[in-house]
Amino acid sequence: MTRHAEGRLTQRQDRFVVEYLRDLNATKAAIRAGYSARNADKIGSRLVGESRIAAIIAARQARRAKRADLTAERTLEEIRRLMTSDIGNYLDEDGKPVNIRNLPEDWRAPIERLKFDENGNIREIKLWSKTQAIHLAAMHLRLLVELREKRTDLEERIKAMTMVQRREFVIELIGKARAMFAAR
Repeated sequence: MTRHAEGRLTQRQDRFVVEYLRDLNATKAAIRAGYSARNADKIGSRLVGESRIAAIIAARQARRAKRADLTAERTLEEIRRLMTSDIGNYLDEDGKPVNIRNLPEDWRAPIERLKFDENGNIREIKLWSKTQAIHLAAMHLRLLVELREKRTDLEERIKAMTMVQRREFVIELIGKARAMFAAR
């Protein structure tokens, strides 16, 4: 990898960083920066892993987050707003949409789209995906990771077996499965 005398990035490396920050896809960023499409996956991976480039990416992401006032707390708060949204908050006693401007910010945040009729009245309210918000919160709380990390007794037993023992175990299971289907 070529370096300038002062240790700065080459023009193409700098372009890679800019492109990588668009979508965090190293392969696509390498292609957009002018690297070979045939080797873009290897080149992108290598560039992201280089300490100098990784440090520049991290610094630019931090500056971007600061400018946008993005913090982990704020992000979690937005996820919480989506997760706890309730369509009932947007309807009056007769089931008609309420005046959105009078709603608290926590209730306005989950609104993805409003559709109006010809008179300018709200006809439809669509909220952001509650399922996706719950999934993001579960990932943050490591609930999904913990489920994946748990091993059943059978998995642990198989893991401890030798290859010969595994082969014998599979043959035994196939025999039992055939017997079960034959009994039907």
